[in-house]
Amino acid sequence: MCALCLLLWQHVERSGLDARREALVRSLAHWQAPLAEAQRLTRESDARLAAEQLARRHARATARFFALADALASNVPPGIGLQQLSQFADETDLLASAADESAAAAWLGRLRTLPGVEAVSVRELKRATPGGAARESAHDGEPIRVAAHLVWQGVGVVAKAGAPRAPNGAREPAAKEVK
Repeated sequence: MCALCLLLWQHVERSGLDARREALVRSLAHWQAPLAEAQRLTRESDARLAAEQLARRHARATARFFALADALASNVPPGIGLQQLSQFADETDLLASAADESAAAAWLGRLRTLPGVEAVSVRELKRATPGGAARESAHDGEPIRVAAHLVWQGVGVVAKAGAPRAPNGAREPAAKEVK
């Protein structure tokens, strides 16, 4: 008998709770459409902000590329030949050949004075050897291979010379030119 009374009481409580829940759901139903619209507008706003930030980043990279191209085209030290220029969003890699050590030093000094360049890291500076030739047989007439990495002002982290690069998926090239 006690168990029957307890079951009856639980049923009455449950039906009361169900009735209150249904009343609450009906009262909140008119907010469903405005809430969905607010969520949609928030998603659109977030997407617009992300696209705007990406556009600014690419615009900075493009402006840096053209400024660098202008600077490299004027006042080039004699004996320097630019072989490759790779422009990424926040960094630039340059590969050049220099006739001698003084030309390489002058070119690296010129890179350090470019507007907007915060740091120049030399990744490689070695005399090129003919294919398959031993190091001892290389003579002073061979060009010097110079690989430099530019870090632009406003970029958070300055890369160390010889530091490992980010994974391939982590950075997308903005422009690349090979001569």
